[in-house]
Amino acid sequence: MTHSAILILFNPAARGGKSHLKLKAYTHYLASQKLAFTIYETNGTSDAEDLALRFHENNYTAVSIIGGDGTLNLALNCLPHLDIPIHLIPAGSGNDFAKMLALTQQDKEVFEKIRSYQKTTSIDLWSCNGRKFINVFGVGFDGELAKSMHGKTSWIPTTMKYWIAIARHVFWYRSKNITLNGKPYSSFMLCAANGRVFGGDFNIAPHADAQDGLLELLHIKKVNVLQRLLYLPKVKKGKHLHLNVVNHTRHNTITIEAKHTMAAQLDGEPMLASRFDIRFERKVNFVS
Repeated sequence: MTHSAILILFNPAARGGKSHLKLKAYTHYLASQKLAFTIYETNGTSDAEDLALRFHENNYTAVSIIGGDGTLNLALNCLPHLDIPIHLIPAGSGNDFAKMLALTQQDKEVFEKIRSYQKTTSIDLWSCNGRKFINVFGVGFDGELAKSMHGKTSWIPTTMKYWIAIARHVFWYRSKNITLNGKPYSSFMLCAANGRVFGGDFNIAPHADAQDGLLELLHIKKVNVLQRLLYLPKVKKGKHLHLNVVNHTRHNTITIEAKHTMAAQLDGEPMLASRFDIRFERKVNFVS
């Protein structure tokens, strides 16, 4: 089954501005296959109204998203409906969600998937305070990390900049007092994971299943700086679940509260609140 109308959501800022090379290659492929397409350049959540109008005026049968986890998160929150297949073309720095779909092939192989959506993977979609996410929600250490990096540009490569920020927060971040589903904790980091990998190559939730209607809840209790340095390599390899400072359970609804505003992240995008209500939204089909 071939598509007659494809909407391409393109983030020009993805991968330090180099994603336009992937857009050029993809549109060249579509033209060679005589497949109709429209390009929509996105850079913020204000796109929602414009996208809704475009969907009303056009009979799109698929959406191709060129970008990373942030672009995908933006698209999921802006698209007026999610009942057509989503075709993800990895073009970000981390591409954590793409790894869940095993999109590690060459560009041509990824491009060719748009010709048929008979093979799709149904993935759970979640929301926190009304905002959608598909890979991970995090509050505490990684929330502050996302907040510190959001919107900042520099000549330093993204990966190096990320590791510098991690090192800084390992030493200076202070654990917070929170209430998790009605129970009080002193918490270093709390992640509700749909996917197994995020933050680049950190295998934080090795048992997560993005199709079971449950989130893998990883709660790291208050830890000192030495413990943080010792445990960080274990977290990266997914060898941390046995540690006595780690709790991991599964839930379909989660409520987190604090007396003061806290920084959180949804698929790497920052959020500020004192209460976070997380729940299942629906299934979304990805071309795989």
